[in-house]
Amino acid sequence: MAVEERVAPAHPPRLGYIPALDGLRALAVIAVLLYHGGQAWIPGGFLGVDVFFVISGYLITCLLLSDWQQHGRVGLRRFWFRRARRLLPALFAMLFVVSIYAILFLPDVVSQLRDEVIAALLYVENWFLIFRDLSYFQSAGRPPLLQHVWSLAVEEQFYLLWPLILVFALARWGKSRRALLIGILAGVAVSTLEMAILYHPYTDPSRVYYGTDTRVAALLLGAALSFVWAPWRLVGKTGRNAGVVLDIVAVISAFALFWMFLNVHEFDA
Repeated sequence: MAVEERVAPAHPPRLGYIPALDGLRALAVIAVLLYHGGQAWIPGGFLGVDVFFVISGYLITCLLLSDWQQHGRVGLRRFWFRRARRLLPALFAMLFVVSIYAILFLPDVVSQLRDEVIAALLYVENWFLIFRDLSYFQSAGRPPLLQHVWSLAVEEQFYLLWPLILVFALARWGKSRRALLIGILAGVAVSTLEMAILYHPYTDPSRVYYGTDTRVAALLLGAALSFVWAPWRLVGKTGRNAGVVLDIVAVISAFALFWMFLNVHEFDA
């Protein structure tokens, strides 16, 4: 009597919706808003930007790896079109409203705002702020109206360049995930080292805070995590106690994150 052997179907490498990451992003945004709201009890709220960068690097790289594994290539046009469709309408609406408001009520800032709008449309607001020597932490008077666009500029620069770099790396070393992971971690190390070199104690750290070169480490950390722990790699492979272990790690990490929100200051080395 023949025995039929059932093989569990392979799970396609697809990135589904992960509600917990939306919750983590919400906490990061709330921390940043409280920081800018002048709440003295959360001096490290600006670190929410780093959390957001790590999540973005993770999700974007997961999307690219999923496309590569399913189709043997990455649809760059489709990827960029989706990013543009998601981000540009809100950006255009915000720039329109801010520009009209400035023309009607803040005529003294219109000349600078014109340059800021161009920088925002080109996704180079962070470098505009660096070259104009406009501080993130020590604003005398009214801060630039589009200062907050700096982080979107960093992300968009990453969205434009990282897929090209990753596709090249996958085509050349795709069979050696370890080599790719080591390369990404090397990028993290170089970016972090540059931040350490450019940072000078007791001075305004806005240059290292705005710079794409010094902030890409957080995005690359998320990218590295996607190589090690993409969602589809966990399906059907978790042990009996994996859920408990992950919950414990999550709780410890949450306490560490909130401790930093409450205790780290912007001028701390």
